[in-house]
Amino acid sequence: MALTQEQLNELRSKLDATLVDIKSELGEIADEKGEVKKPEFGSDVESTEDLPEEADEAEEFATNIAISSGLKSRLEDIEQALRKMNAGTYGACEKCKMAIPYEVLQAVPESRLCQSCKLDQK
Repeated sequence: MALTQEQLNELRSKLDATLVDIKSELGEIADEKGEVKKPEFGSDVESTEDLPEEADEAEEFATNIAISSGLKSRLEDIEQALRKMNAGTYGACEKCKMAIPYEVLQAVPESRLCQSCKLDQK
């Protein structure tokens, strides 16, 4: 079943809002090149008492790398979904070309696969 213009508008709004949110989250942990901001390791170490703080900074940096990777992947999916909307191909499964149900797209508007193909992928 083809999506109505109203449904497409609703999904585009969700994608646009999520795009803004993800870019904001990335902006908090990454620089303008998209690289995770590195703490100044060792720059504020004056004694061995400061080592736990350095360990915390290293742990936070590692966590931010993982978060950044996931956000960049989702950002790519959202941008792809918006390109598909502009091309008129949004809502079709990339594998079988069948329509992705509206209910699925409401939950995850950047979905690339229908439920059947997604299950086959696992």
